[in-house]
Amino acid sequence: MCGIFGAIGKKCNVSPEAVFQLLKHRGPDDRGFYKDEQLLLAHVRLSIVDLSSGGHQPMFSADGNFVLVFNGEIYNYLELKKELERDFTFNTESDTEVLLCALIKWGMACLNKLNGIFSFAFYNIAEKRLWLCRDQFGVKPLYYFHDDTGFYFASEIKAITAFVHPVGINTEGLYNYLYFMYSPGETAFLDNLYKLPGGHFLEFDLSINQHKVIKYFQLPLAQNVVKLTALEESMRLLESILLKNIELQLNADVPVGFMLSGGLDSSLILAMAKKIQPNTDFTAYTIAASTNFLNEGFSDDVHFAKLVCRHLGVRHKIIENDNFEMEDIDQLIYHLEEPQADISSFLVGRIAQQARQDGVFVLMSGAGGDDFFSGYRRHQAIYYQKTLGWWPGSFVMLKYISACLGKNSSINRRLNKFLKSFSSDGRQLNLASLYGWIDFDQLKSLLNDALILDQWIDHPIRLYETEFQNLPAENTLNKLLYLDSKYFLPDHNLNYNDKLSMAHGVELRVPLVNMDLANFTANLSVEFKMKAGETKFILKKLAEKYLPEKVVYRSKTGFGGPVRSWFDKPNGEKFLDLLDSNKHYFNKIFNVEKLRNLYDLNLKGEVDASYTLLGVLFVESCLRQFYFNAGELKINS
Repeated sequence: MCGIFGAIGKKCNVSPEAVFQLLKHRGPDDRGFYKDEQLLLAHVRLSIVDLSSGGHQPMFSADGNFVLVFNGEIYNYLELKKELERDFTFNTESDTEVLLCALIKWGMACLNKLNGIFSFAFYNIAEKRLWLCRDQFGVKPLYYFHDDTGFYFASEIKAITAFVHPVGINTEGLYNYLYFMYSPGETAFLDNLYKLPGGHFLEFDLSINQHKVIKYFQLPLAQNVVKLTALEESMRLLESILLKNIELQLNADVPVGFMLSGGLDSSLILAMAKKIQPNTDFTAYTIAASTNFLNEGFSDDVHFAKLVCRHLGVRHKIIENDNFEMEDIDQLIYHLEEPQADISSFLVGRIAQQARQDGVFVLMSGAGGDDFFSGYRRHQAIYYQKTLGWWPGSFVMLKYISACLGKNSSINRRLNKFLKSFSSDGRQLNLASLYGWIDFDQLKSLLNDALILDQWIDHPIRLYETEFQNLPAENTLNKLLYLDSKYFLPDHNLNYNDKLSMAHGVELRVPLVNMDLANFTANLSVEFKMKAGETKFILKKLAEKYLPEKVVYRSKTGFGGPVRSWFDKPNGEKFLDLLDSNKHYFNKIFNVEKLRNLYDLNLKGEVDASYTLLGVLFVESCLRQFYFNAGELKINS
């Protein structure tokens, strides 16, 4: 688990030492670079497998013609190594050498042989041909930028923007961040800056200075074919897949710990790990919930996490968390790099920081369970909409109940979001409400006219709507799961998990995100994913073998923070002060008066705009650091 960087072009004037300073948090154990007249490759290393100098990168082939810089882990490298030993002599115990040999033997055809999380650059020196590759699900980030000066790529945006300023602002990307609280797909917030999508590789021919992006993996789509497989048989297959994958991911030459919310996914992973290695002294980390968390509908994770740890006999470390302040935003964004207004990223950073201090350099996460098995409220909304459709006047009754509830109650907010998720008669799905956080017309009014100019920006939800309509699956839930796995999972959840864990030199592994599990859920009857409104039905039935029933069937609350109460004093007053601050760039990006008005409406409870306001703060910090002041980034640490 590391950081990579590359620059192509004779005009690219990049110091390897500057790159090392920008990415050193991702790889505190080693560093190296390769350079010729056209190409620079740089690497920083976090040693997880084969801690010796044999894992040093860039790694060269025996004949010196191929070079590799690699960020990630190949979990099935020992299996691949046995197959490759007929053609290669191995000098190290690292997965990097296995990947290098696999690429030499099979080329890009090896990518779907890899069970792992990865982004890497592989260069054929003689042919002057470079390949950039990202894992099937986009667990590991990879950005690239190109203009007349050259082509750059890196694990993190800051390692690119430090060398390419000035560039333009991508207005579409800003709309996406403020509307979705992340930007789905390839779009980022700067012109000519892109995310290489998961399941794709980029081929660059240096001899003609041209590149192309190619898809090598298609996310499987469940077609809702009726399966005759019994629940018990499906559970046995699921258990086998999970146990195998967790066992592979427990392989490390450093201690492995667990992020534990006390929810289904993280608890089941820990329980299965304990079954696989019953004598290993694991540590689980849980974020404590404050009063503000509980008031906004989050449950007390500590209670359930303690129950799990007692049940499994696992060491438990509880981390206090309720101290995220306005002053923390810049440091958070420096590592997050994309303006995702989700305090979950801050919490991941807290856990990773503590784990690193404890000498735990690998953490297991439950990310992915909601996206493949159904776990979000938008998934449940489909079931309840279908059920209520049988009752005449049911939606009218719910609207009346909503009007009687307090505007700021968590129950009313969820009920309102459910009602907005469908047309007035409850028959048609409204994707904009399921995925968006603000009315689009209101969002357009927030941005400065000078920034927008005359660009026509389509509604952000068009990407989702177009793809949703073109999907051949008939079942609505399967369609949403596909969209979540393709966009929400990599561009939101996996992005902040990687950035904030690596900010502290900790590798995050996600056992619920892999090809075997994706193929399994694609061929799973939809009623095994959700049954009578019960999300992750089959996962819960399996978990009954491993966990107390109270944990398996606890209510879903999500992993996040009390954003609404966060804007109470003093942060709300600080927000208003920042709007007038010359040190910030609100007036260059936003209509400040519209922001003040939105803040007042939110304070009065007339609108629920806390996440949008937090998104505004994150966008301003992001652009100030990576756009307006990009030239100063090379001195940051």
